[in-house]
Amino acid sequence: MTRSFRSLALTALAALAILIPTTALAADNTVYVVHGIPGAVVDVYVNGGLALEDYTFNTVVGPLVLPPGTYTVEVFLANSDPTTAEAVVRLDDAELPGDLNLSLVAALTPGGTPAILPFVNDVAPVMPNFGRLGLRHAADAPAFVINARGLGRVNFSNGSGIDLDVVARTYTLPFALFNSGNGMPVMGPEFLTVKTGTYTIGYVVGSAPQGNLSLITQEIPLETMKGARARR
Repeated sequence: MTRSFRSLALTALAALAILIPTTALAADNTVYVVHGIPGAVVDVYVNGGLALEDYTFNTVVGPLVLPPGTYTVEVFLANSDPTTAEAVVRLDDAELPGDLNLSLVAALTPGGTPAILPFVNDVAPVMPNFGRLGLRHAADAPAFVINARGLGRVNFSNGSGIDLDVVARTYTLPFALFNSGNGMPVMGPEFLTVKTGTYTIGYVVGSAPQGNLSLITQEIPLETMKGARARR
């Protein structure tokens, strides 16, 4: 079963505010932060305090449990003095909603511009013997197309992705550029193992022009539907 991502009513800057670790309260948000910009190391300040230090490429942080609230967020290059340096990104008085399960990806858009891309995580239960495979485009590259056994032909562009409920096993994924015309992989094949009751997400990051595309993986546990008959 294919699930399309819902667009979020969050700008890229507003998404940054969810970097703040805190204690669980009613209507909490569950948030994961993924660093997908090669070579960039940053410090994140929230309401004047250091929240994430030396945050590096290929790192997944979370889950962070965050209540609704208002936050000011500043992002600096690592080891910068926040009292004198200019913030790479600044956000004032960001209002956060509740009851969301999100992954926020520090990524590149086509043309190489850094951005924060928010993705909603579909954490609904799956059938017995099934898991969920998510593929997300967070790279400086045109749309990707994948032809893979057990998945068929799927394509997705920067800032978007797909979710597929699949039989738990290892999937071979050759990534080709959608507009390349020849169907030759520009990355991979990559091998993603989907476990029973697990949401396995692959983020394509990096830059096609720079030749450094790669895949960051994340796993989120899921519940299995009770009373459902196992499918094979």
